[in-house]
Amino acid sequence: MFKTCISLNELNLSNFNTSKVNNISAMFEYCEALQELNINSFDTIAVTGMAFMFSGCSKLKSIDLSKFNTDNVDHMYNMLAGCRELTKLDLSKFNTSKVTSMGI
Repeated sequence: MFKTCISLNELNLSNFNTSKVNNISAMFEYCEALQELNINSFDTIAVTGMAFMFSGCSKLKSIDLSKFNTDNVDHMYNMLAGCRELTKLDLSKFNTSKVTSMGI
């Protein structure tokens, strides 16, 4: 959806209705200038794929995914690949019990 929005530096997706979306893979891939991202209100109950989600977001400094529901996620490989400036990441509530692929 936002893939290759290379000049986008701030994005607020609060209350974005994603209740029926099952694949958010590569959603923000190559958003090279993105520094701030508010996605705390995403309804991710139906999401099964998160691969390459933030891949190439080289300026992104922090991501709080603690409110993401990952109960049904099957794959999240290369999710944060290329996030070279990431200094804060909260995955404390990630449920990876159904994940079959986290690697390359």
